[in-house]
Amino acid sequence: MKATVVADRFVFYNDIQHFLLVFPESWKGYKVVSSSETDASLTDPDTLITFSLPSADTTLAESTGYANILKLAIFSQNDYLNVVEPQMQNTDGVVLAGIVGNFGFVFSPAPTEKTASDHIDQASAIPDIIKTLSAHTPGN
Repeated sequence: MKATVVADRFVFYNDIQHFLLVFPESWKGYKVVSSSETDASLTDPDTLITFSLPSADTTLAESTGYANILKLAIFSQNDYLNVVEPQMQNTDGVVLAGIVGNFGFVFSPAPTEKTASDHIDQASAIPDIIKTLSAHTPGN
């Protein structure tokens, strides 16, 4: 996974699940943490990617000075279509982004009450960021 600056925005490339996201300039300095989880109801392990931004809000920022603002769960196409989508269809605060390539994507922005006070502007950009989700072929 890598981030690249393009003009007034940042492009996040994931060469494992082959997708990209485009972030606005206001997300400068974001941090990405990726982990893998296994759930008994799923056939394959899912990947959880957490995007955090620098924050001075001591009520929500970790000791590192970052606060989580967006989580992205990535599932195999089979698990997404047969388990995740039917179970999460009407879950508040969750955005089912659908299938891109061979994977299903589910976004969960931080709820308003859990958004750091200095991330309100960045949080308003999340719907536009989700719309940029697209397939990415490594090397392109």
